[in-house]
Amino acid sequence: MHDFHYKNGELHCEGVPVRTVAQRVGTPFYLYSSNTLANHFGHSTAPLPACRTLSASRSSPIRTAPCCICSPEGAGADIVSGGELFRALRAGIDPRKIVYAGVGKRRTRSSTP
Repeated sequence: MHDFHYKNGELHCEGVPVRTVAQRVGTPFYLYSSNTLANHFGHSTAPLPACRTLSASRSSPIRTAPCCICSPEGAGADIVSGGELFRALRAGIDPRKIVYAGVGKRRTRSSTP
């Protein structure tokens, strides 16, 4: 179900030693397994196919990988800002599957009657 495994006491991601990735990109870094994300997304949304929403971009602007991986799987996005909208569209999320949740927003003076 996931593609992180130990081989001879060393952690690998999709067959690549994590140490090798660290040497190439430096640390700290985020390491995603596209196979694992796609599989988990598919399994978690299978019982509710109409609820295929992903809000992974919210935690950090640089973390668009989950959206890029899950958009071909039919993922939508739950966003709260223009920046998240930009990242969701850039990741290939279908605009019809993007929901804007304006939690905590307030009207500006110009929008009051």
